[in-house]
Amino acid sequence: MLYKSSTLNLNNLSKKNNQAQVCEEAKNRLHTLCRTHFATIAKELHGLDPYQFTRAYTAGMQEFIEAYTFYEYAQSQNISHWKGLQERLRYKIPEPKKGAPVPPAGEKVEEEQPDAEAGGETMETDDPPVEPASPQKEIEISCLLSPMDFVLGVGDLSGEIMRKCINSLGSGDVESCFEHCRFMQELYKGFVSVGNPRSRDFNQKLFTLRQSLLKSENVCYNVKVRGGEAAKWGSTDDGGAASFGSMARENQDEDEGVFF
Repeated sequence: MLYKSSTLNLNNLSKKNNQAQVCEEAKNRLHTLCRTHFATIAKELHGLDPYQFTRAYTAGMQEFIEAYTFYEYAQSQNISHWKGLQERLRYKIPEPKKGAPVPPAGEKVEEEQPDAEAGGETMETDDPPVEPASPQKEIEISCLLSPMDFVLGVGDLSGEIMRKCINSLGSGDVESCFEHCRFMQELYKGFVSVGNPRSRDFNQKLFTLRQSLLKSENVCYNVKVRGGEAAKWGSTDDGGAASFGSMARENQDEDEGVFF
């Protein structure tokens, strides 16, 4: 729910409203997830093979990547590298003690009772002063973010940018439509450059990305052709979008697109 509420608020964002406040709220929510849910996963899988259990949380990780990259895109028109997000999912915790078990408290009390009853004998001992305990060492744990999960999450990002492109047209921010479309074209070029992904989900994300890109290009085409009337045609031209979709299914081998 935190993912969906964050992306919904960012989708309704425009340059005219409180952009800084909405981005700050989304940032706080996403960082809270890093400190709580993903930190718990890192603790549970510490010392185990993370790839053995990655399928258990891959869906949630992809949703997180979609929300986090969309927040970054809404704020700076750019997204982080995979390694940068992996560093954010690293944590430091106190190192667990590996020494001998501490004796029970009852035994310690029995040893100290005779000294307490002996009067002032305990004050005359020449025991060295107790040194302060050394600071406890820390170890580093991490929640695995596989490159494939990152790529699949970025594939979901295309749908949010497509909606943002259409919303920008409706609000009259025509120039942003072309910016969003160019960014999606760069995403698409990156996806098609992958030779052998070995993932069925990757092919599905690629098809969805292509559909979102075609819809965004259709919006930009309407802006170029119809000018001021593009807001009326761009958001309601379902027939054009459907024709683009059928064209993509019939000619999947052809890489067609309009570059602005």
